[in-house]
This record gives sequence, C-alpha cells and structure tokens, in this order.
Amino acid sequence: ARLCAVCAAALKTRADDADEGAVDKRHDIYYDDETGTMAAVNFFRKVQQAGSFVAVDGSPSIAEVTKQVMAPLPKLPMNFVFFGPNGSGKGTQGAIVAQRYNVKHIESGAIFREHIGKGSELGLKAKEYIDRGDLVPDEVTIPMVVDVLCQVRDHGQGWLLDGFPRSAAQAQALHDALKAEHMHLDWVLEIQLARAEAKKRILGRRVCANDANHPNHIAF
Repeated sequence: ARLCAVCAAALKTRADDADEGAVDKRHDIYYDDETGTMAAVNFFRKVQQAGSFVAVDGSPSIAEVTKQVMAPLPKLPMNFVFFGPNGSGKGTQGAIVAQRYNVKHIESGAIFREHIGKGSELGLKAKEYIDRGDLVPDEVTIPMVVDVLCQVRDHGQGWLLDGFPRSAAQAQALHDALKAEHMHLDWVLEIQLARAEAKKRILGRRVCANDANHPNHIAF
C-alpha cells in the first residue's frame, strides 16, 4: 500500500474527492465570480490596501508556490485570509505560512467539523447543508468563524483564515466584523489554478492519516 511521502503514515481517499459530481459542485461555487468565492476574492482585491493582496500561480511545484507566497511578506506576526480553489494546494501552503509566522491556521471546514462533532445547534444546521454538498448559509457560518478569530486574538496570536469567506456577502460581513472587533486584516493571498487542473489534482490526491495537509497524489 502507498504511504504518505512526508511521514509514511497510511493514505486514504476522502469520500467527497471520489465523487466527480461533488467536485464539480465545489468548483462551481469557487469559480463563480458573481455569487461564489471569486466574488469574495474580487471584493478584497478592491478593499485591501495597495500591496496587501497577493495572487500567485498555483501550477508549479509546492516549493515554487511557497516561494511566490513568501516573497512579498514581511517577517511579522499577522492576520491572513487565504483563497484558492479546492485542489490548488491552499491548505498545504496555508499550513506552511501559519508555521512560518506562528499564527493559528483556521480552516472553515475544521470549524464545521468541530461543531458537528460536539453536536452544537450550529453544527447540526451546518451538517444538513454539507451532507447535500451545498454552501453553508451565512447565518450559520459567520458566527462560528468570528467567534474563533476573537478567541485567537484574545490569546495574543495572529490567524490565517482558510476556506472563508466564500461569497461577496460573506466577505463584506467579515470585513465589517473585523472592523467592529478592531482587528486588522494584514494580507489576502490567492492561489490561482485552472479549473481542469484543480479537478485533476482532487481526483488523484490521497489524504494522510496523520495530517491532511501533507501533499500526496497518485500521479506524482
């Protein structure tokens, strides 16, 4: 059996990665520049201060993408929002940035899984949408995300938000919530990747039992 290239742990295939229809649905949401995640990307492209929005090419090797991501960043603890289509390596690069800057890596999916595991009211509501492959609505997502950011801030640590926001409305809501909480968004990072390449990567990737951000792929 094939093992993780990083730590030699067992590999598995995520159930939602094996379903082409589910992959296409996730990409429909991301690449839609009117109501999807690309609308959120474009929102921050407009509102961020000059130089604090960085877009990089996600098609080269992991090491090369990391160089592109790190090049413009100063060596200071900061708050980040990280964008990239599913399959772009966003989670892997987010983990590298979080470790380099000693900030909390916050994945929206992990927030959902934590609440679902606890059986919280918000978690149960989120599960209904996730099970259908639909976008979790703002009235469920935003309270969970903002609460976590405040907890991290209160512990004196920066954060890297990965997988949120996913629409222009969520981007605006996050922007407003950060202002209300007197938190500054220092950098917005976007990994750009063609949709066909992103889908190819998803269908061939395998997940490490120890760390889902360890990169593994049957074709590489």
